[in-house]
Amino acid sequence: MTNYKEYLAFNNGEFGAYQEKIMDKIEIEHSDEKKIKDIKKIDLLVFAEPFCPDCRALVAVLQKFESLNENINIKYVTREHNYDLLKSYSDEARIPTIVIDGKAKFVEFPVSFKLKLEESLFTRMQIVHDYRIGKYNKMIVESLINIMK
Repeated sequence: MTNYKEYLAFNNGEFGAYQEKIMDKIEIEHSDEKKIKDIKKIDLLVFAEPFCPDCRALVAVLQKFESLNENINIKYVTREHNYDLLKSYSDEARIPTIVIDGKAKFVEFPVSFKLKLEESLFTRMQIVHDYRIGKYNKMIVESLINIMK
C-alpha cells in the first residue's frame, strides 16, 4: 500500500505526469469544503492506476479531500498486483474502487453517474469523456462525501 507520491510511480511512472497535470484543476465549492472538513477519521483503500483516465479523475478529487482534512487517510494499490484482493471486495474488479471498512463503496464511477450513463446510451462516449475532463467533478465530490460520512 502506498501514498499518493508512490501512486504516481505505478506503471513505471509512465503516467504520473498525466495525473499531476489535472491536480490544479480541481475546484470544490465552499459548502462542500465544510462537509469535507467535518469528516471524522477514515481510512480508504483505493485500487487505482495512473494509466486509467477514470482513476485520474477520482484520485485528483481524493487528493483534494486529503489536503483539506488530515483525518482522511488514503492508501493506493494497483489492480495489476492485487487483482484477487480487489475481486474479494467487488466481483466487477474495476478501477477505480474505494474500499472503506472492508466494503467496496465506490466502483468505477459514482452511482449517480452510472444512472446518467444508463439513461443516455447513445451518448455514452461523450458523457464518459466529459467525466474524465472534470465536468462531473461535483458528482464525484458529492459521492465521496456521502460514502465518508
